[in-house]
Amino acid sequence: MNRKFDYSETIFSTVEQKRVFRLADECLLEIRLVESRKEGAVWRHEYEVKGEFGRIQKLLGRIKHIEVGE
Repeated sequence: MNRKFDYSETIFSTVEQKRVFRLADECLLEIRLVESRKEGAVWRHEYEVKGEFGRIQKLLGRIKHIEVGE
């Protein structure tokens, strides 16, 4: 029997909200915005992500790639 476990993780990002939601959808994850706050000149968003561990790691990698490129 092959059981998959869902994990929940909190993510902080400066990437635009619509983009993060689209990435989470592509990674087949559930996501919800917890809080947005302005720190200096940038907005920092807090998300709660739920899904398989590998998919969450994939999302984190994609977000990090975008943040480094900005």
